[in-house]
Amino acid sequence: MHAPTGDEETPLSCPDDWTFEQLPLPGLLWPAGQGGLAPRPNAAFTRIYSLDSLRARGPALGTLPDGEHVLRLERSGELWDARVCRLHLATRPGGSRLALVVDLQAEYQDPLTGLEDRRALLLDAGAAPGEGAQGASLALLDIDGFKEVNDTLGHAAGDAALCALAELLGAAARRWGARAYRLGGDEFVVCSPGRLGSSELAEVQAQFARHLAAQKGANRRRGLALRSFSYGLADAPQDGRSLPELLRCADARLAGCKDRRRGTQAAQVLRLQDGAAPAPRPELPWPGLSWLPRRKNA
Repeated sequence: MHAPTGDEETPLSCPDDWTFEQLPLPGLLWPAGQGGLAPRPNAAFTRIYSLDSLRARGPALGTLPDGEHVLRLERSGELWDARVCRLHLATRPGGSRLALVVDLQAEYQDPLTGLEDRRALLLDAGAAPGEGAQGASLALLDIDGFKEVNDTLGHAAGDAALCALAELLGAAARRWGARAYRLGGDEFVVCSPGRLGSSELAEVQAQFARHLAAQKGANRRRGLALRSFSYGLADAPQDGRSLPELLRCADARLAGCKDRRRGTQAAQVLRLQDGAAPAPRPELPWPGLSWLPRRKNA
C-alpha cells in the first residue's frame, strides 16, 4: 500500500514514490520512458550527495545499461569532495529505472596513508581525452633513499616517512585543486587539471626535507643521508593526453634523477593499463584528464 506524495502532477512521479523515498540506501529513480531526463533522488541521496553535480550528468546516467557502474559523486555541502560510488542500475517491470548508490571510497584508499590508490587514479583518468586535457599536469615522485630508511631504521620509520609525505601532498593537492594518489611502495602521483611547475613541487620538497631533518638525530649516527623526494613532471598536451602517455613521460624524467629505477609501481600501473581489456565506460560528461579535487585527500 502506497501513500500519496502530493506531486502526481510532476512528470517524475510514479505510483511507488513513497516506497522509493523510504529506501535506506541513496537511490535515483527514472519513471518509465523518461530515462533521458535528470533522475529523481530520494531523501537518503539528498542527505549525502550533491544535487548540483547530479543534474550536470543526470541525462547521461539514465541511458546507462542495467548493471553496476563505478563513478564519482560529490558530497552534499562538501566542496569538491567527490566520492567513488557504485550504481546498481536496474529496469523494473513497469519500465521505470532504479539506481541504488553504494559508497566505495574506502576501497579506493590506501590503508596506510589515506591517499587514494592506483585504482582511483585509473578510474579518474578513464574518460576519453577532451578539452579538459589542455593544461593538465601529472607529477610522479618517490622518496630519496627510502630503501635505506627501511633497512637501517626499520619499516615503522619507513611507514612514518610515507605518511608524512602523503599528508604534505594531500594538503598541497587541495591548494592546487588537484588530487594525490599513492601508487604503492614510496611512489606517489599528483594529477592536476591546471599546470603544475617546479616551484610548486619544490615547496613540498622543502617541507618534506624539514620533516626529515627533524628526525635525523638517530639517522646521522647510523650514517643515513635522508634528503627529500625526486619527481618527474609531464604536461598535457605536449607530453601526452592519456594517463599512459603522461605517466611514461614522467617516469622517464624521474629515472633521469635516479641511478637505478627498475620494477617501479608506475611500470606496474602502465602494464595494468596496457593489458586491460577495454571495458564499457559510462558516457558521462567528464573531460579527459580533468581530475576532480577533493577536500579530504590525506
